Amino acid sequence: KVKPSIYHKEVTDWLSSKHITPDTALKCGVYEVDGMNGHKEVAFPYYYQRTLVNVMFRRIVYDKEKGMGKVYQLSKDKHGTKTCFWGLEMLDLNQSREVIIVEGQTDRMTHIQCGKINVLSVPMGAPSPNSTNLDAKLEFVTDPYIIKLFEGVEKFYLFTDGDEPGVYLRDLLADKLGKTRCYIYNYPKDYKDSNEIFGGDIEKN
Repeated sequence: KVKPSIYHKEVTDWLSSKHITPDTALKCGVYEVDGMNGHKEVAFPYYYQRTLVNVMFRRIVYDKEKGMGKVYQLSKDKHGTKTCFWGLEMLDLNQSREVIIVEGQTDRMTHIQCGKINVLSVPMGAPSPNSTNLDAKLEFVTDPYIIKLFEGVEKFYLFTDGDEPGVYLRDLLADKLGKTRCYIYNYPKDYKDSNEIFGGDIEKN
């Protein structure tokens, strides 16, 4: 007997393309909404001190020419929302004082699916090395509550992307979190992130 899916086929197909099971997505609190372009969108809720403060939406089907990008977040100006790590509500430093930080939602779900705990994703990917106003872009890690919370962390494992912005983000995080607590992972040749490694690519092996 086939187990019915909690998600629409568009969503399960997208998850499958990322090698993520619906159970993992559900564990991470992922849900779906009807998008403006007639297709489903994936929603990632962000919690801060156990309170829902933002939602990031990912368009499964998107058209850049129409000005509809891949991802967008609730507006701070319109909704009074906050930018923070994704996954704070599942953080349990009593169980482990080690934290994995990744660059995107699929990377976080990858680590969760592999049985890891205390996995956080930065909110909006990596900034460009030419970015301005970095202080505002890094508020999610310099927030007083986060600084206090992270006092109990012994090790941070930084799994940012292997491209130039990802390496830049990795170095920024290490500076803010303390380099003596940070460990980095060198990806196999031609792989750029955790999810890509998890899925594997016979052409790169």
